[in-house]
Amino acid sequence: MKRLPTAKRLSIVLTGALCALALSVFAAFAQDNPPPWDVWDREAESAQISIEKGAASSEALAQVRERLDAQLSDAGEISKRATTEIERLNRELEALGPAPENGDEAPETAALRAQLNQATADARSLRGRADRVSTRAEELKRRLIELDQTRFLRRIETLGPSPVSPANWSEMMRFVSETSARVGREITQSFNAPGTRELVLSRLPLALLAVAAALFIAFGVRLFAVGALVRKAQAADGRSKRLIFGAGAAAVRLIALAGAVSLLFYGLGATGVFGPLGVAVLEAEAKAVLALVVAYAIGAALFSPQAAGLRPYNLDDRQARRGVRLTLLLGLSAAMESAISHIGEAASAPAEALSPLTFIAIVIGAYALFQLTQIARPFVNRAVGAGELAIGAQAARLVRRAAVCVAVVAPVLALIGYTEAARFLFFPTVSSLGALAFLSLVYFVIREGVESYLDDKEKNDGERLRLIPILAGFLLFCLSAPMLALIWGATWADIGAAYDRLVAGFRVGDVALSPMDFVTFALVFVIGYTLTRAAQRVLKGSVLPKTGMSRGGADALTSGVGYVGVFIAALAAITSAGLDLSNLAIVAGALSVGIGFGLQTIVNNFVSGIILLVERPINVGDWIEVGGVHGTVKKVNVRSTEIETFDRASYILPNSDLISGAVTNYTLGNTVGRVIVPVGVAYGTDTRKVEALLLEAAREHPMVLTSPAPNAYFMAFGASSLDFELRAYLRDVNWVLVTKSDLNFAIEEKLRNAGIEVPFAQRDINLKNAGEVARAFRGEDPEA
Repeated sequence: MKRLPTAKRLSIVLTGALCALALSVFAAFAQDNPPPWDVWDREAESAQISIEKGAASSEALAQVRERLDAQLSDAGEISKRATTEIERLNRELEALGPAPENGDEAPETAALRAQLNQATADARSLRGRADRVSTRAEELKRRLIELDQTRFLRRIETLGPSPVSPANWSEMMRFVSETSARVGREITQSFNAPGTRELVLSRLPLALLAVAAALFIAFGVRLFAVGALVRKAQAADGRSKRLIFGAGAAAVRLIALAGAVSLLFYGLGATGVFGPLGVAVLEAEAKAVLALVVAYAIGAALFSPQAAGLRPYNLDDRQARRGVRLTLLLGLSAAMESAISHIGEAASAPAEALSPLTFIAIVIGAYALFQLTQIARPFVNRAVGAGELAIGAQAARLVRRAAVCVAVVAPVLALIGYTEAARFLFFPTVSSLGALAFLSLVYFVIREGVESYLDDKEKNDGERLRLIPILAGFLLFCLSAPMLALIWGATWADIGAAYDRLVAGFRVGDVALSPMDFVTFALVFVIGYTLTRAAQRVLKGSVLPKTGMSRGGADALTSGVGYVGVFIAALAAITSAGLDLSNLAIVAGALSVGIGFGLQTIVNNFVSGIILLVERPINVGDWIEVGGVHGTVKKVNVRSTEIETFDRASYILPNSDLISGAVTNYTLGNTVGRVIVPVGVAYGTDTRKVEALLLEAAREHPMVLTSPAPNAYFMAFGASSLDFELRAYLRDVNWVLVTKSDLNFAIEEKLRNAGIEVPFAQRDINLKNAGEVARAFRGEDPEA
């Protein structure tokens, strides 16, 4: 057997020691926190029995499902931890390399390999057992959901007792009287029981204190705080501020009334005189009153009958008062349903006794709902007709029509005898409308708060803040989904499962995509983009000005840093999101040919832009001429270059035209340029004197360079004048038009003072029939 070098032997020993330490830690953790396999097996067996018998209550099935969810979570965590351990062990085995075929391996290496193989087998066994638990729990959950759905459909489809039957009304009266008598007997027995009277008397001060506090909050604090906010709202100078104070008054009203109701019923319950049924009745009444309080608060916030300036919508006083009354009727309907269901369950009431009560609650609520839809109808139609917020307006119209259908169909179903179907259709609809109204009020407050903040701001400074209501609306929309799901019968377990599926995402081929991947991608890219822009600002404002680099070079370097930074930010975002671009290579290869033909012009301009940034034949601030267009280069982008003409118009030129076409750059390298001023004088003028005057005018102008010196040339004998040209070099060619104008003024003045005439064009006209023209002017016959 070949003996390993000492250094390699030491490394193997150290690796083995570290592996043993890690395995011991993993084993100790597993021993300290052993998975409760036996408990999970018993829970699964109990769930199996409950599903097969189908006799358990909905609450019992919900508890079973919660235990299965806990199994899924714990088993998934064990499987994930085991998978991580297996990956680590496999990396260590790969580091050891394959085992020799002849078995000629150092004892230390062989022992370490065996230890790693055993640990890998144990981890795989643990993961397999956890995966089996997860699979079993998933199957049991699926069967539980099917059982729950079957029960729900059977309950909805069952034809119950009709509420119009006199016998059912008699049963209802009997149930109400018996329940009241039972509660009275419980109170009497509590008072007559030995020691109960003393206990009640000892708790009486606490109960009275709670009742007094409830009354103080309901009539004192509420009226004082709400009144102060309403007065501030009415005194505010802007609509946004008034509405914000109005929303604050509504929030205070809701919190105060809810607290008062809670304290009131807590005080009544603290007396201890109520029995089991009395406590159930008290809790049902508390929930019913809270539902009525919430309805009142939402109605007061939406319609504000006392203050027209606090109304979110343009309603008159009559409509506002009617809207509040109808909202209270809806709240009364929901309160009656809550009390009926809770008291009926606690007292084991027969369906015949509850049917008339549920029908009354539905009829009251349906009337209020239908009338509210009629109030909202003109506003919805006006919004749809105006085309404002098309999606929101169409959604509002759809909600209004659905509410009308529910208000008509639910009483009919209850009248026929499908009481459960009517309850399921009507009351979740009312709760959903209440939730949407509450969320819309929250959005309204946020939007008006932003508008109020921006009242004293410049538009450009606060325009970005107008994104806050949009983001808030999106978040409220996301919040409304689980809220509505809970209202319509979903459980927190259902929402958790939906969230897990949403986080898990979906797969496109071998690429896994999830919302969190998009969030991670956007977050990392935004951070990288922000850092890139910050680096550009630092370079342009602090670093490059101290290097003495030209403006064009600084702009080119800054632009290059920006493009490289954005590219790196995109790569970092893709990597952080876990997207494997190699899996998209086949798709990219298949699409590259078509994309190449379709984007060849863009690619050409892109490459041309890079050449412009590197070679810099033109820079920002240069005066160039392209295709007869003069202008100043404002920005060199990757695809195009922005040129500002002297008319202050933006001329967008593709970069490929600058690379492949002819471009005149008047300021490349330096700003020295030449001006040419043509001058014509009359025949007979002393030409040398004209030359001297032209040179004198040029030398006197501060923009004209003395070296090279200006020159005056006698160019030609024109048709009406002797033609000269004054040519001079300017310090800054950007002033060529101003300088040319100044020289023209100076030359004209000097020529005029010297008595030299600047001629104008003259023409001789020869008439072949001059005699006839003369007779025509005298009024004679031309042909005489």
